[in-house]
Amino acid sequence: MVSPRPTSQNPDADRARSDLARFLRIVTHDLRQPIAATRTIASVLADGHAGPLLPSQADLVTRLERRLEFMQALVDDLIDLATANVGSGVDAARSVTPLGPAIGEACARNQAIAHAAGVVVQCDEVEDTLAVHADAADLALMLDNLVGNAVKYSPGGRVRVSADRLSDTARLVLADTGIGIPDEARTHLFEEFFRAPNAKAIDPLGTGLGLAIVKAIADRCRLTIDVESAEGRGTTVTVLFPLATA
Repeated sequence: MVSPRPTSQNPDADRARSDLARFLRIVTHDLRQPIAATRTIASVLADGHAGPLLPSQADLVTRLERRLEFMQALVDDLIDLATANVGSGVDAARSVTPLGPAIGEACARNQAIAHAAGVVVQCDEVEDTLAVHADAADLALMLDNLVGNAVKYSPGGRVRVSADRLSDTARLVLADTGIGIPDEARTHLFEEFFRAPNAKAIDPLGTGLGLAIVKAIADRCRLTIDVESAEGRGTTVTVLFPLATA
């Protein structure tokens, strides 16, 4: 069980952390344009619009495109991590977000990638009245990373997302039939840039920030996360939210 961090008693430390996250968001945002422009140039070269390429040249351009794709993913994830740490300024305790539509939208956003990987994504029906105290943007970011992570590491498998109520909490459960998490990697699971060896084997250029983003949101919104997994046997992630009235 991974519980949220206690609320900080040091306002200066909180302010410094918030300033750092905002700075990171500004810097990474400014990196998007030159990376996008360079990717366009590489694409023009790869398509032969600047003249035919020798096989050795084509290989170099292909490598360049892969590295630029990774850089774009890294910038996007760093922006998301900064957003997860700082938030939108909306008080989660005063926000009410229906859980069912948020789950459905996250599954829909990941459907194309899932289809390409041969992954079946199943979103169970959620009762209309099930709503949580969470900002809609935070919830969307968390779900995108949880669903996207499960899809990426369950090639040819299945991902199931469900939600129900437990007393005064709402329980979100995301279960996959993927590669699972090795025992030695469990203590590092939510660390920035950490990737388990079996995850690297599937996606060598992953950023290792997806679960760090999820944890940052959980810490800030005081949610509880539980991860059950075994290598080769899939992973089940459970998140507990304060229950609200829709």
